[in-house]
Amino acid sequence: MKRTSFLVAILIAIFVSVPFMVQAAINLGGSGAAAPGPMVKYEPIPEGPIGLLNGGKHYQINPKKTALFIIDPQKVYSDPASPLYCEKYQTALANIEKLARAAHDKGIKVFLIKHVYYSDGNGGYTNCGRLCDFGVQALWGDDNPWSELDVTPGILKLANFYAEKSIYSSFTIPVASMLRILKIDTVIITGYMTEFCSVTATRHGHDLGFKMIYVKDANDGPALLESLGGIDENAAIPFWLSIPVADVYETTDDLINALQQ
Repeated sequence: MKRTSFLVAILIAIFVSVPFMVQAAINLGGSGAAAPGPMVKYEPIPEGPIGLLNGGKHYQINPKKTALFIIDPQKVYSDPASPLYCEKYQTALANIEKLARAAHDKGIKVFLIKHVYYSDGNGGYTNCGRLCDFGVQALWGDDNPWSELDVTPGILKLANFYAEKSIYSSFTIPVASMLRILKIDTVIITGYMTEFCSVTATRHGHDLGFKMIYVKDANDGPALLESLGGIDENAAIPFWLSIPVADVYETTDDLINALQQ
């Protein structure tokens, strides 16, 4: 019964208009509820040495069963005045658009996802949950310009679905329900920021049973750890993900070449 209600909600959402910036996309609405799992039935990958499939990767990509996530491309990461400024924001964004175009050409569905909290008019926010405990809600509040999307017109045009979230994971119940409808079993992760929403979505998707793909130069995060000892988050986090969680592509071009095959 619950599953049916989720599917009905998704179908209703098809007829709901989205913010004016993302007119072409179907609005899946906002959510602070993480999808439960597992969602994708486990099937062993084709026989062969682990890590030697498809150019050193575990997963062969079937475009009909693959989705591309563009996570939180917002001004809180692109504005140099923000405490969470990502120095490679624009470089990553250019790679994201390039990958989105290649994905679109192959029929891969593109999900544009935004992190936002809504003001209650009394100085608080209605949907930030435990994150309110840490005082970070103001950065993503709907009354803060930093919460606004900062994307190219091309990305807005290429997005098939638009969703909002108030948790780190992009695998909210509405998003996951659409993935189920589309019979998706593989998800490509791009966006911001490496240290929180990108890595959380990758791990959560893995827990749900999806084949996860992380694109190193299409994600970025602020240089937080570098101030503690010269550690590059954008190198360290994909390294850990590549061991037991996801296929990690060093460059956007590497993944596009894999799509062409």
